Amino acid sequence: MKRKHRQEEAERAKLTQQDILNKCNSDGGCKVTIDNMKNAFPTLISQIDENNYRTQIDNKRFHEFLLKNHLTFSLPDFIFKKQI
Repeated sequence: MKRKHRQEEAERAKLTQQDILNKCNSDGGCKVTIDNMKNAFPTLISQIDENNYRTQIDNKRFHEFLLKNHLTFSLPDFIFKKQI
């Protein structure tokens, strides 16, 4: 059971921007992790300590992605939602 859970976590960590967009379009939203964000938006997240991260939420490309795809993003929940 634990191995299956770790595999699912590893798959979620590999989410791309397109995967996030697809999930938002089908489910209306997508909850992500810091690892998802590092994978999908590598310039947005930087690690500053072992477990501390800095987000550059004002990143122009990130905002363009949100606007172009009619999405909102909320912190600290890390949830993408489709705008209605």
